[in-house]
Amino acid sequence: FITYISDGQGSCYMSYLEGFRMWERFLLWDIRIGPHVNYCIVLLVPFNLDDVQKILDNCLEKDYSYKFLQTWLGNGLFLWKLHRRLLVPIFHNRIIEDYIDVFGTQGSVLVERLQGEVGRPEFDFGLFFAESNCFTETAMGEKMDVQHNPNTPYLRARNTVMSIINMRLFKPWLQPDAVFNLTSYAKIQKETGNDTTALVISYVLMLLGCHHKEQDQVYEELKSIFGDSQRLPTKEDLNKMDYLERVIKETMRLYTAEPLGHEVIASCTLPAGVGCAVLPFVIHRDKTIWGPDADSFSPDRFLPEHCAARHPCAFIPFSFGARNCI
Repeated sequence: FITYISDGQGSCYMSYLEGFRMWERFLLWDIRIGPHVNYCIVLLVPFNLDDVQKILDNCLEKDYSYKFLQTWLGNGLFLWKLHRRLLVPIFHNRIIEDYIDVFGTQGSVLVERLQGEVGRPEFDFGLFFAESNCFTETAMGEKMDVQHNPNTPYLRARNTVMSIINMRLFKPWLQPDAVFNLTSYAKIQKETGNDTTALVISYVLMLLGCHHKEQDQVYEELKSIFGDSQRLPTKEDLNKMDYLERVIKETMRLYTAEPLGHEVIASCTLPAGVGCAVLPFVIHRDKTIWGPDADSFSPDRFLPEHCAARHPCAFIPFSFGARNCI
């Protein structure tokens, strides 16, 4: 975890590269030590899929580390019994379909911005701004247009809070509230999100740029749906994007946007209250599950016939069980 102790601000790519190197160390532990690893004494890290399923099916309480997110997110995602029944219908397909035009419009704006970057050796995709526009317009009913005006009070406050949250997660001496509340960071946090969608899209674009055959297949699939039209996609169009869906799933397997999840065991064969860390990044690259080419990019792993024969916890980019991501 030494990589995360610094306050320095490097490139996003380098930060996540260092992060994935850390998860690769966990993968080596799985290979060399076995199906269970006790990490830092306080956490059990299961690698056996049956154990992972048992844990995620039976624990409803999040680990103590999630409390650092409550300042930003409130209790909505943490008070499971109270809010789950209210939140799930909001993400039903029928509701999401009403916002397809919003997603399409913001995607078109992003494409226009990217066209202006053609020929430059290095530039920021700006995917987070497109995602933020989609979120604020659909969830809040507010058109912020941060793709054209990224310097908004909301984004400045959000970035500040996320920096403080990440710092507390990886600096143990700032985790006790009694200590943290004495620092200037506590005041800043009172006065003022890891964005999985933007991350996944970034990784999709990176992998397609590195694998021209798969990129051409995605292009041909979209060309067969849209032709030369510039129209926005419809629900029917999305249902035809079979290969693109496999590409996205394979991307989430290799580059899991949330590579770590903390849970607290209520009972089972472990003492009550034991913390467990489920590592999708390690599970998604386990060669005993995905074969000797587990580190390779192969979207056809997600053909229906291959998925049907796979353990339900072999692919868990959104976690698993009652407390999975909605």
